Amino acid sequence: MITHDQSWCLKQAHSILESFPDEEHLILETGYGPSGRAHLGTLVENIRTMMVARALRAITSKPITILCLADDLDGMRKIPKNIENGDSLKPYIDWPLCCVPDPEGQHDSFGESNIATLQTMLDAWGLDNVTMIRASDRYKSGEYNQVLLNILKNHQKVLDVMLPHLGEERRQTYSPFMPICPKTKKVLTTGVLEYRESTIIYRNPLDEIVETKVTDGACKLQWKVDLAMHWMWKSSKGRVVYEMYGKDLLSSIEMATQICHALECKPPVTMMYEMFLNPDGARMSKSRGNSALTPQSWNEIAPAGSLEYFAFQTPMRAKRLDIMQLPTYVDQFINACNDDHPDLQYLNPNHLLKSDVTYDVLIELAIISRGSADIVAGMLQRHKINNTPMNLIEQACNYANTIVVRDFTPVTEEWVRSGMQELYQFLETLAETNMTPENIQPGCYEIGKKHSADLKLWFQKLYNALFGTTNGPRLGTFFAYAGKEMSLNLINNALHRV
Repeated sequence: MITHDQSWCLKQAHSILESFPDEEHLILETGYGPSGRAHLGTLVENIRTMMVARALRAITSKPITILCLADDLDGMRKIPKNIENGDSLKPYIDWPLCCVPDPEGQHDSFGESNIATLQTMLDAWGLDNVTMIRASDRYKSGEYNQVLLNILKNHQKVLDVMLPHLGEERRQTYSPFMPICPKTKKVLTTGVLEYRESTIIYRNPLDEIVETKVTDGACKLQWKVDLAMHWMWKSSKGRVVYEMYGKDLLSSIEMATQICHALECKPPVTMMYEMFLNPDGARMSKSRGNSALTPQSWNEIAPAGSLEYFAFQTPMRAKRLDIMQLPTYVDQFINACNDDHPDLQYLNPNHLLKSDVTYDVLIELAIISRGSADIVAGMLQRHKINNTPMNLIEQACNYANTIVVRDFTPVTEEWVRSGMQELYQFLETLAETNMTPENIQPGCYEIGKKHSADLKLWFQKLYNALFGTTNGPRLGTFFAYAGKEMSLNLINNALHRV
């Protein structure tokens, strides 16, 4: 039962039902251009759409379908930088992606290879109820024929929408239809010479005048017109009533919406989300492969639910996806799970988890345990901490082994050395049974106040000496779980580091 009525996805669900009260079957659509490998942003669009579907299921009994439409009939305009054997694709520039050979030789085409990668991501995240649709299948099977002929009939209305937004040179050659040349195999963007009842006439790259039908996959629509066509298409189940989109597609959505209105078709409810940014502040790109975090790497070092929770929060605000900030994302998710936060209703219930120990602490325990999940689990068991999933411990160890980079500075300032020596003596006097967070944390504060008027600076110096960072886990909790011997060794090593 959905109870958090202020959530963005529940608002979207209500908007869909208010806009399409007579639709018996609700189709939510996501889009993917398989010109490069799918990235986290691609996955997250499907995750967020699933959240809207969950909100819908809470307030209506109407059947709901999520389609992911892969535009594999689009021409390959450039070769992605992040694939092997990319030079082998040079002869296939402008070919439909469904016809470009797979450079790795694993699939029928380059487009199919990228679609398979996305499908693997969706399955790994439990999104197996998202149905993958290939545009090439719909075009070639004739599913789009009726809409294509309607666009041909009303091509001037489409041009009236599009041409004012194009440059002078592009206006001279622009057509909603891009014929797929049988001789060169290319998706052509050259101008159409004449529009007829069911065909168009164009000049091919060999300077030949050609007449072709616009149906059955002989032509591909220009992107913004193609998007409008997807919305105008209607199956026996129904039509698309919802699609979210990244901010970079704002103008495309506006043009597609205007085309729908011009052809007297109601566009779906749409929602714009801000882009994920890589650590350098650039938006992620499937052609550049500029994301340090991938869905595969996230699953290896963090819970799947932490990505969903990150995606749920403020989708209209740009977010920097930084692998060095991953512990923060994970601990926000764990805290929400521990508190049974209402937002979790929209996440995959199989991905929720609770833990008595934060991910941040687990990473530091993993480091002093040389990345051994068994040793970390043993530390927790000695303190009767049994509510931390082994999978989370293993992911923290993977993060510690593969991601963490430390920048230790020798402890040269006398006040810091004196404080750390007193901290060593304080822990040394505690019996192992008294090594609890409640006993240790106040001591860390008292020693800090004794040696520095700036507690924040004291802890920064301490974290740098012990962990090679300027921040870290709550020290009382960390020392308690690490145990007396490991904690003393950690401080001693820091004091003797040169």
